[in-house]
This record gives sequence, structure tokens and C-alpha cells, in this order.
Amino acid sequence: MRLIFSGDQSRTVAWRLTSPGREGRPVHALMSDYTSSGPLRLYRFLPNLGEIHVITYDTTRREIVTSTRSLPDKISHQFTLTFPVTVPTSPR
Repeated sequence: MRLIFSGDQSRTVAWRLTSPGREGRPVHALMSDYTSSGPLRLYRFLPNLGEIHVITYDTTRREIVTSTRSLPDKISHQFTLTFPVTVPTSPR
């Protein structure tokens, strides 16, 4: 297991935790609060770079979230996860 996505009805909007997995690779747990207020967590997977870019976007205000009451720091809402991916090669 390398990624855990979950939703919650708390008012934190977004939360994350990275812990070591059984095989020594990091396991990223990402919580997103999908209330009717508008915030949405967006993930962009970049397998060639071994990264996942994450932003929190408020669909009601039409702006990127940089701070909330529970998580005032920008790094909680916009960050990059290291996520090495082995891309299978197709047989020739």
C-alpha cells in the first residue's frame, strides 16, 4: 500500500500524513473534506518524474486555497509528494 485517500466531514478541509510502510517505502495518507462549501483536492500524477502534485482548490470562490482556520500554512494545501513509479515496458 502506498496511497490512502479518505474523506471526512470535519472542517480541516485537507490533511496529510506520511508514514513508513512495511517495505520501507513511504505510505501517503491524504484526507479531503468534501463539504458543500467548495474546497476540492486536485492530484496531478507525474510518473516520469516520480511525483504527485497536490493543490486544494475552492470551487465556490474559484481560487487556490492557501490557508484555512485549521491549517493556516500554505504547505498544507499545495505540495508535492515523492512517488516513484515503475513504468512497465511493453514487449516488442
